[in-house]
Amino acid sequence: MWRIWLGMAVVGVIVLVYGFNEARVSFGASSKPQEVALADLEAGKAVDNTHLLIGKHVAIFTETIFQYEVRKHGPSTVTPSTRVDFAYYPIISPDHPYVRKCDEVLKKYGGPDKVPEKEWPSIGSFAVLVKTSGFATVGNIPTSDAKYDRVQGTVINRIKKLEGQEAELLHGSFPQVNLDKVLILESGRTPTSILLALMIMIVGLGITGAAGAIPWYLARSKREEERRSAERRQARLDQARARAREVAAAGQEPAAAGEEAGEPPADGPEVSGGAAAQPGAQVRRGVIRPMGGAGAAGGAKPPFRPGQIRRRPPT
Repeated sequence: MWRIWLGMAVVGVIVLVYGFNEARVSFGASSKPQEVALADLEAGKAVDNTHLLIGKHVAIFTETIFQYEVRKHGPSTVTPSTRVDFAYYPIISPDHPYVRKCDEVLKKYGGPDKVPEKEWPSIGSFAVLVKTSGFATVGNIPTSDAKYDRVQGTVINRIKKLEGQEAELLHGSFPQVNLDKVLILESGRTPTSILLALMIMIVGLGITGAAGAIPWYLARSKREEERRSAERRQARLDQARARAREVAAAGQEPAAAGEEAGEPPADGPEVSGGAAAQPGAQVRRGVIRPMGGAGAAGGAKPPFRPGQIRRRPPT
């Protein structure tokens, strides 16, 4: 039973947190994305909507950082077949200084393969960082920059800031960039409606509440069973005592009546074996002994136990 309770509690918390995060991310977002030029964002233009459709841009895949999955018994090094959990890459406008510098370097050396590694310019600052789960493996990540007409997604760091390993990964990869001012756009994500997010939270609360009620119900059931067991034991004890009193009262009433009258019993003492008392026998309380005979004269042990009567043989 405790496994069911634990599973329900974990599921309830997960659903609750998911609904809460969806509500936070979707706060201030509309179902229809707001179109914006990337050059305006780089110039510092603020947007009220967190659901954006950014126009023409250059995806800097050469600056991609990603989190990958290492299998328990697989290779520890990164290979083209290594699975990718998610990746980040910056996007810049076609008029960004980095694009102009790259064009100048390419024109100088005549091609990207001829450019020395140290001659490539640094990207510097940027306004938007795209998060994507579209690359299944490391081999799917492009090795060169590319131009695109649009990218749609939801800003995920406007309400909730990055924490943990993702924050460390980004700060370590772009130390010169103030990530607090950069919009992190999750590509392809559409905001969940506030109503749906609230319903998800309610479901999570219901599951968590039900999981919390199970231990209370089990404890209450145990206490109730212990109470009933104690009542049954007490009832059996009372019944045994009452039966003992009835037996004791039934055994004492005849003796008490004879003693109060001060008279001997009318039928004489009870004789074991149903035999009648012999004439001349002396009757004492509880014991019948014959008078005279061989046992009395010679003092020999009578051939019968005290308290029993033996008839004389016929003469």
